[in-house]
Amino acid sequence: MTGTPTDTHHDWVTDTLGFDPRTINRPVDGDADQPGSSPGAVLVANQAGGGGATWNAPFDLGSCDDTADACRNLVDIKAKLQEWDGVGYDAEMKLVNAAIDKQLSALTGSRPLTATEAQTLTAVGLMAVQATRDALKNLAAAISAELDKYTGVEGQAAMDTAAELLHQEFRKGEGSNKIADLKEICEKAGKMTGDIKKYVGYAEKTKSFIKSAAKLEELSKGIEEFKGKLETAEHTLSLASDVATLAGKVGQKPSGTANDINKIKATLDIVDFAISKSKVPIIGQWWTGYIKPCAEMALEKLQKLDDMIDTNTRSNLADEWWQNASKGMRAPSITDSGLNGVLLAKVFPAGQPMLDFMWSFFRGNPPDSAPEAVAKEFLKFRKQFNASLPEADQLQTDAAWYNAWDAFGDEKSPNLLSWVAKNKEFVWAAEYGALPHP
Repeated sequence: MTGTPTDTHHDWVTDTLGFDPRTINRPVDGDADQPGSSPGAVLVANQAGGGGATWNAPFDLGSCDDTADACRNLVDIKAKLQEWDGVGYDAEMKLVNAAIDKQLSALTGSRPLTATEAQTLTAVGLMAVQATRDALKNLAAAISAELDKYTGVEGQAAMDTAAELLHQEFRKGEGSNKIADLKEICEKAGKMTGDIKKYVGYAEKTKSFIKSAAKLEELSKGIEEFKGKLETAEHTLSLASDVATLAGKVGQKPSGTANDINKIKATLDIVDFAISKSKVPIIGQWWTGYIKPCAEMALEKLQKLDDMIDTNTRSNLADEWWQNASKGMRAPSITDSGLNGVLLAKVFPAGQPMLDFMWSFFRGNPPDSAPEAVAKEFLKFRKQFNASLPEADQLQTDAAWYNAWDAFGDEKSPNLLSWVAKNKEFVWAAEYGALPHP
């Protein structure tokens, strides 16, 4: 906001100083009390011996007792105020600069300061400190209000849908392209939601940082670092677009969701942001107008695949038991789940050996070798496990051919352990769907 300071500004300064600064060069009647110090700046005018006086300037500029040094300090104070140029507090700074200019005109030559001059300079210094302090406080509060808008996105239901569909298609044993698409959805949706959580965390950390900022330079540094973190948002929106596209492909219901996301992405501009009072709302707009709605659009599109899940294939019968049983270092005994027969096989295909095997990878203590039953399970579904993977990254087999009457009898996978370590998230989803891993 620019323009001539209003009576409101004069009222603010008068309230702060206890007198009207427009009378700043008028003689002081009687022995008025000298202004005291304020937090962050020593603002004291002391009567010096021999009729002189000392002014302790703000902003750690030191003390002076003659007009020449006082003028130099006033010029330095003006330089301190210049960093606020263009930030949006022009009226407040203009009022202080006018008081400084008045003193620069009055304090000519080089002679000792009088007590009245020192008192006036102290008042001007207090005006400068208060103006910058109030501007910083108001700017920080405005930024914090925008960062409060960085709230999380509910994506677990959509992620569970993708995991359950992946499990469903995987167990069909067809090795279709749909497995590759669902695997890609799980990976990209996971990265996208991971980015969302990071951005919310960055906003919280930035709020704490700017709350303790004592200078505009520090506040600007905090926003610059936050802006740098958010510059990856373009990639996050690309992930959202890909998730929406793949969900339409899997559900055979293409829509304009991905195009809508791309249109929003095209207008997102974080790099060119420069901090100012008028532009602070843009910080919140990055979230509420771009990043969050695009993520929610993609997750909503993914959630609509829920009707493709065969409810007869999976059930939530083990969920309540699992929440408590899955907290240990060792895999829980699946027979304690209360499931048996067909239901047990649906929820825990390949039985206890596979659960023990996978558990060890998530707990950081994988075995030296895979049990025979587990190795056979991986070879049986090798085609599905390798869906969409380039040959160099595939689960390998040492058999060039096998006897159809004794499938996998002598076949082994030389890279089974290293492959599972690299792809454990995918393997877990393929085996157990949306069941949370340890």
